[in-house]
Amino acid sequence: MKKSLVRILSVLNQKIQAKRKVRNCYATFFGGWDGVGAQIHAIISIQIFARKYGLTYVHTPLKDVEHYKGDRSLWSDKWEKFFSLGANELTPSDVSHLYSREKYLKFPFLIFKKENTLYRFSNCHTYTELVIEEYEKIVSELKTKFWSNGINKKEERQTEVIKISVHIRRGDVTATNNLVNRYTDDLLIERRIQKIVDCVNGMDIKFTLQVVSQGSEGDFSFLQKFNPVYLLNYDEFESFRELVKSDVLITAKSSFSYVAALLTDGLVYYENFWHTPLSKWVIDTTATSNLNKALIEMLQYNHPQLLRASC
Repeated sequence: MKKSLVRILSVLNQKIQAKRKVRNCYATFFGGWDGVGAQIHAIISIQIFARKYGLTYVHTPLKDVEHYKGDRSLWSDKWEKFFSLGANELTPSDVSHLYSREKYLKFPFLIFKKENTLYRFSNCHTYTELVIEEYEKIVSELKTKFWSNGINKKEERQTEVIKISVHIRRGDVTATNNLVNRYTDDLLIERRIQKIVDCVNGMDIKFTLQVVSQGSEGDFSFLQKFNPVYLLNYDEFESFRELVKSDVLITAKSSFSYVAALLTDGLVYYENFWHTPLSKWVIDTTATSNLNKALIEMLQYNHPQLLRASC
C-alpha cells in the first residue's frame, strides 16, 4: 500500500515538476559515509532524478568512502577518478553565484522546485526504483565515462573461452552475526553457477570461473569442481574491473556488484535484494530457456565467433 502511494505521488509530481520552468534549480549528492558501490549508485539515481524532474545536475565528488586503506580522503579521491561520474559535469562551485540557498531533501519525489536553490540528496532510490527502465537511458554515458578516463582500459575479450565471475559477500558478512541480510548460502551460490555452467556446456563453449570475494580458498571448497580462479582479498579496483569485464556476472547482495552490472556488456545473473534489477537481467526464477536466450544474446555481442562455432 505504501509503495503504491509513493508510486502515485511520484508519477504525478514528476509530471508537474518537469513542466515547471524554474530558474537556477540544481540537484547534487549530499555525500559520504558509505561504501563506494552505494555512493556511486546514489549519484546515478540523482542524475536520473534530475533529468526527469527538470533540475540541473551538478556533481559533488565522493567523500568518506568506507573500507578505506590509508588516507580516507585520498582513497575517496581515487574512487572518484576511477568512475569519473563528474566528467563534463558542472560542480556546485561553478554555479554557486546562481543560487542563494541549499536544501536537503530526504524524500526527493515530494520536491516542489524553487528558483535559485541547490537541492542535496543522499539518494533518489525512492524514485528510480519505480522507474527502473530509466537506467537503460544512462548506462551508455556511464560506460563512456568509465572506459575513457585514462585509468580503465577496455581490453579485447578472450576468443576461445568466456569468463564467468561471481561476487560473493564474505569478510564483513557472516551467516549468523553480522550483515546477515547480505549473506548468501554456499549451496545457493553453487546451484546458480551450476545452472549457468550447464547452459554453457550445452552450447559446447569453454569457460573460466572467477571468484571475487574475501577469505581463503578453503572457504570456497564447494566451488572446487568448477576449477575457479580466486580473486580473494584482491585489489578492490582490479576486482571491480574484472566484474565489469565478465561475460557472465553473478552478483551478490551488494551495491558494488550492482554498479558493476550497470557497466558490464556481459550477461547479468542477478541476486535479488532491495534494489530492483533491470529488465534485461536474469534472476533465479528465470526459466532455463530464457537463460539460454540471454546467453545467446551475450555471445552475439561479445563472442560471435564462439556462437558460430557452437552451431
